[in-house]
Amino acid sequence: MEQFQHPGPISTVDLRDNVIHGPIPDSIFQLLGLIQLSLANNNFSGNVQVEMLSELKNLTGIDLSYNALLSVTGKVTLPQLEYVFLSSCSITEVPIFLSTVSFMNLDLSNNSIFGRISQLELGNCSNLFDLNLSHNLLTSVEYISSMANLRILDLSSNLLRGQLVDLPTGVIFFSASNNDLTGVIPPSFCNGSRVQSLDLSHNGLSGNIPECLAKSNVDMEFLNLAMNNFHGSIESLTFPDPCGVTALMLNDNQLEGPLPSSLVNCRGLDILDVGNNRINDSFPNCFMVPLAIPAQDFSSFG
Repeated sequence: MEQFQHPGPISTVDLRDNVIHGPIPDSIFQLLGLIQLSLANNNFSGNVQVEMLSELKNLTGIDLSYNALLSVTGKVTLPQLEYVFLSSCSITEVPIFLSTVSFMNLDLSNNSIFGRISQLELGNCSNLFDLNLSHNLLTSVEYISSMANLRILDLSSNLLRGQLVDLPTGVIFFSASNNDLTGVIPPSFCNGSRVQSLDLSHNGLSGNIPECLAKSNVDMEFLNLAMNNFHGSIESLTFPDPCGVTALMLNDNQLEGPLPSSLVNCRGLDILDVGNNRINDSFPNCFMVPLAIPAQDFSSFG
């Protein structure tokens, strides 16, 4: 890619979703009025030294995602950044410069970050709204419960071990699927929770499914607890009326008893999977929808 030649005042550079290859032109980092920079989903290569961003005093967002040959190094204070997207950039550790940022949205998914992420590495998390650390090699993430403004948290497809941590009460999306988590679902997932989408599938979680998980959260839309070691009867699960659940996956556990009668309240239910359990029940009549067959016109046949 060629250099910018004597550009005028530019506030946004958006070159995403192309097939641009080679190093990022140095002239991009000389656009002093730049506010947003998106180079995602290209074939850029080389090393981005974040010191090159230090003169961009107005820069609030940077997206370098899906450039597999690109690396990011260096440490510089960039307090004005609001979002940093570095998904699929072949990163093996949290970039040092993030410890100086008070961002709102951070995406480090689909990399090879290994081990434990500390609060020091993530910097000031008080403003963090959206955190995506999925598809890495993480074994633990500290201080999640202290991220007071967090709404979206994706820790799926890592190597997380131990028990589930308490979530901030404002979280509406949480996924920790495909990990090695054990233990029970903590009470904090019910008390004051606003979670609308919860995916804990493909772990080693056990115990009973807390009744409050269905009853206390009228905003729940997606619940996936499949492929765990949950046991006990689910008959007493009480879904509110109205119930907003559209997908309920409880398959591949050790659950028993009949289905909860309150499922009739979930009028928008599109997916129900309780396979590979010990459920003993007949198919609920409330899910029997008459099949409407359109009238046929046979007048053209002899």
